[in-house]
Amino acid sequence: MLERERKRQDLRVLPPDQYGVLRTIANDMLEKNYTSESKEYISDLTLKTHGDTLDAARKQYPPEERPSLGELVTKLAGHALLDKNGENSQGIGFVNEFVLGNFCAEIILEDQTHEWLGGERFIEPSVVATIPRDSEFKRRLWESLKFSLEFLPATNRVIYTTMLTGGLDIPLEDDSVEGVEVQDFSLARVCKINNFLFISCFFKNVTFFSNGMDGVSFLNCRFYNCGVTKGDSAGKVHALGCFADNEFFLDSLQERDGSFSEITKKISDAELFVLEKFWPRGRNTLHKHRPVKIVCSNAGSIGQDKIISAISSLRRQGIITDGEKNSVLELNLEFVAEIKALLGRQ
Repeated sequence: MLERERKRQDLRVLPPDQYGVLRTIANDMLEKNYTSESKEYISDLTLKTHGDTLDAARKQYPPEERPSLGELVTKLAGHALLDKNGENSQGIGFVNEFVLGNFCAEIILEDQTHEWLGGERFIEPSVVATIPRDSEFKRRLWESLKFSLEFLPATNRVIYTTMLTGGLDIPLEDDSVEGVEVQDFSLARVCKINNFLFISCFFKNVTFFSNGMDGVSFLNCRFYNCGVTKGDSAGKVHALGCFADNEFFLDSLQERDGSFSEITKKISDAELFVLEKFWPRGRNTLHKHRPVKIVCSNAGSIGQDKIISAISSLRRQGIITDGEKNSVLELNLEFVAEIKALLGRQ
């Protein structure tokens, strides 16, 4: 895109320098909490902060074609990644939320205090723009945003945490969320949930740890292929107007005297295949570590794409993690009881 812009406008500003100008604009937006400003303001900001870059770019033109500084700034203000309309007919902003979020995420990550506190307006685009990145990058952004998330409504805090971490390992207390979609991980295993209300939420492939929940209510929620793992001190859980595809799930979720057994969620053939690589049939003990190439080998009719998806799903659920060495997977021994049930081991 930056190289194409050089041809489109005969812009002799190198791509890294173009990127620097755009990033400066994004940084100013973050600091002053705006997403659109006048052309004059954007031009003055560019001239003030990148004067040397512009002078160097002017020298790349033949003398007879050399633009003035003002003309060069005008070219940059008309950049393809900038929207000439912005939020109002007079302003200039970024062409879309993804572009804005890309710059914002990089800037937020540079805050070493992990106490970045900026406008809520910039958090959502930062998160959305980060979704295609790898899990490490997303986790780093979440760590940088964690302080700011404490000041957001619980629904937003839950949504952004699940999008960036693939889990919900944060305390949830004295609050409520509505319309949230939760899938492929465990709830209340690491952090407890107390005096909390879930309204019209959707749960899929989620294991609920009942000893980590107390005073939790589910109103008009839907549960698909979910499980319940009970502990010694399960708290009060209520479900009203809810639906579950397992007829015993809601009773098990709410029960506290031990008369209902645990509910184990179903897993796919691919996930079963991966787990059996750690605990093969006919073997009394399990392997804690397995190289990825062994886990993915001899997949037969399942297919490598489904095996990779299964590994990702089991990672999100916390059942397997990355080992200390590269390309090695590690079984989370906290889930041994659940794994034994899933594999039908005695």
